[in-house]
Amino acid sequence: MPRRSRLDRLLLATLVPFWALCQVFHLDRQLDERPLTRFPVYVAPAASAADYPTVLGVWPEVADRSTLRPGDRLRALGGVDLRGASRLDVLAHAYEKAEEGVVSASLERAGTPLETSLTLLPVPAAWSQLVLSGALGISGALVLLGGRGSRTARAYAVAALVYSLHFCSLYGGSPAQTRFGVALLVATAALYPPLVLRAALLFPEGGRERSRLARALPWALVVTGPAVYVWLLGAPSLGLFGFSYASVCYAAVTTSLLVVLARNYGKADARGRRQMRWGMLGLFLGVVPPAAASVATALAPELRPLYEASLVFEVAIPLFLFVALVRDNLFDIDRLVTLTGAWTLSLLGGIGTLVLLGPPATAWASEHTGLEPVTALAVLAIALAAPAPAAARRCRPLLERWLFAERSRREAALRALRSEIGQYGSAAELLRGLCERLVEIVGLESCALFAREPRGFVPIFARGSLVPPGFSAEGRLAALLANADAPIVAERWRRWVRQGALGSDEAGALESLGAEVLLTLRCGDVLDAVLALGVKTSGDLFTPSEVALLDGIAERASARLALFGTSTLDRSELELYQQLARYAPGAVAEELRRGEPITPAEREITILFVDIRGYTSFAAQREAPAIFRVVNAYTRAVSQIVREHGGAVVEFHGDGLMATFGAPVALADKERLAVEAGRDIVKRLEEGDLAEGAPLSCGVGIATGPAFVGDIQSVDRRIWAAIGNTTNLAARLEGLTRTLPASIVIDDLTHQRCAETVADFKPRDDVRLKGRDGLFRVWFHAVRGEGARGTPGATGASAP
Repeated sequence: MPRRSRLDRLLLATLVPFWALCQVFHLDRQLDERPLTRFPVYVAPAASAADYPTVLGVWPEVADRSTLRPGDRLRALGGVDLRGASRLDVLAHAYEKAEEGVVSASLERAGTPLETSLTLLPVPAAWSQLVLSGALGISGALVLLGGRGSRTARAYAVAALVYSLHFCSLYGGSPAQTRFGVALLVATAALYPPLVLRAALLFPEGGRERSRLARALPWALVVTGPAVYVWLLGAPSLGLFGFSYASVCYAAVTTSLLVVLARNYGKADARGRRQMRWGMLGLFLGVVPPAAASVATALAPELRPLYEASLVFEVAIPLFLFVALVRDNLFDIDRLVTLTGAWTLSLLGGIGTLVLLGPPATAWASEHTGLEPVTALAVLAIALAAPAPAAARRCRPLLERWLFAERSRREAALRALRSEIGQYGSAAELLRGLCERLVEIVGLESCALFAREPRGFVPIFARGSLVPPGFSAEGRLAALLANADAPIVAERWRRWVRQGALGSDEAGALESLGAEVLLTLRCGDVLDAVLALGVKTSGDLFTPSEVALLDGIAERASARLALFGTSTLDRSELELYQQLARYAPGAVAEELRRGEPITPAEREITILFVDIRGYTSFAAQREAPAIFRVVNAYTRAVSQIVREHGGAVVEFHGDGLMATFGAPVALADKERLAVEAGRDIVKRLEEGDLAEGAPLSCGVGIATGPAFVGDIQSVDRRIWAAIGNTTNLAARLEGLTRTLPASIVIDDLTHQRCAETVADFKPRDDVRLKGRDGLFRVWFHAVRGEGARGTPGATGASAP
């Protein structure tokens, strides 16, 4: 996770306290015995210090009962002489002298003095403003306090806090407080639209960079500030036009926001789309009612209270956006979207039917039954609302298949897989077929199956770049899995790690796998196998419905295994046996030759991952002997570079390599040595002599942190490995080189430890890694040239 930036700390020290102070005044104003009101009169300021302000007009809500007329000269309010008063002075004195929403007024009409009273307009649903303001500000402050460090989170926090201040109704107390409240209202009205639109441009997190023009365009919406000023004070002499002007500005803000979000949704990845579905659902629930009320009020200004009351729906916006930024996997957002859509369609159908059939039906009912029209309309509304739940239940599956076709296909395939389990003729076929089908259906980056043997649970099937280690059958992990009555999702086993419920080797094994779901397979009451499903290639999460389907598949597979018996497993046919038949790393062999014990332990190390770009297409264009020569030259060259820098090669996997620095031999400057080795590897591959004249390009990922290092039981031997969260992070950083214009990507801790060595690296603060929560700061070394990434010989890459 990135550290909280200086800008975040500055905002926490300035904007958040200012917001909190305004909230205190807002709450105090709400608790005041005097109701929260608005001055429903537009006035022109006094022309001179000896003159009086003139009435321009009154708001439509009070026009039929107001004694004021355009052209009246206001001489005093509540006994305060208004000679030389400005518009704001009139407002301040009216609020100060009003008692129970009424203020006495002295005016002059056609030279005749008149005494009257003026009733201020009560603010409808005043407490809704307090709730909305509090929800917005709290969500923004929590995002800043979380220290997420991304521009998206920061942009949302600032927009939420400023928008929250816009709803702080501070006017209505002392004249000074009224002046400050009006200034705050107008200033925030000018600032929040561009800030909100800027946050939308950066949403979701980790999205593409925006152009300077895109970053500048939102500031055109500052016109909303003058619009609010015109609406509140009728200036400059525009009178009743002010509210229509403000309504049009608000509609423009809403339209721009929806256009930007729709554009971003089409370009986001799976996780970004999930975040955006949270945000868009919140916007739907929070914006549609106020937008509809705003349009209605623009056409009929007397409907302004309807708009103000509809603002309570905006509480959904900060709530759902906070979830999107902090906990987007909280619930199944797809189900929430389809459920909301189904109920919306059902309600719209009922309302449409009521509008069409209501008048004639109530007229007929009144004529033939004697019911009052209002009673007949209420009965009809209840009758139309009764079938709404059933209609929503029928509509939801149809919406889900239409909106989320890929999800529906995947769930249908999982249901079919449960039926296919009975077709396998042996335990070995069942386990292999189950793993391969899950990789195919779900689209998994990695998948591993652990089977019980006398020595513990050992991997007998694997997909992915990291070969998974085994774990003891008598350890705490096996005991927790044996007692599990449902699939273990990543959040649960990570809680075990945080609580210290697992040994360091077991925690390291799970961290290295990056398992999103653990399924237990049993023969009777005995835990016989564990299936670890990694992250999806799409980057999306496992939904609750998918986990439930996987649970059903595991139960069906367990029942089938009980019929076969575990003795029928023919592990000699399973592919991981050959994968694990490797030589010990040279550094480990040297330690053994010197008689040094290789004691399993957790220590801080630096891990380096290398992967050749475009290896598959490179191999497809060459004969097997040529490929063999290139791979041998590559492994020799890279191994030599790693050894020269004090590192140990742990494993080769085709076109990739994993090396450790600081284990098994401790290194004081392991971070610097790892980075220098990465630079040399990139340079060596680009020279071209390894691939018989064709330069190769590669990606290097480097991470520093704690890892469990030592020997681990495999199928037929004990192997030396480095496992844990740091190993997984280094692999993810190597994968990140495919999307960044980078040849080397390192984590923040590595950068801190060898800042001089990586002075030419560039930071990226809002990176999201598959299978890991939150955002990360990484540092990358840009590739040379501008070629296309992905094929040997290309040394450049386009920006993400």
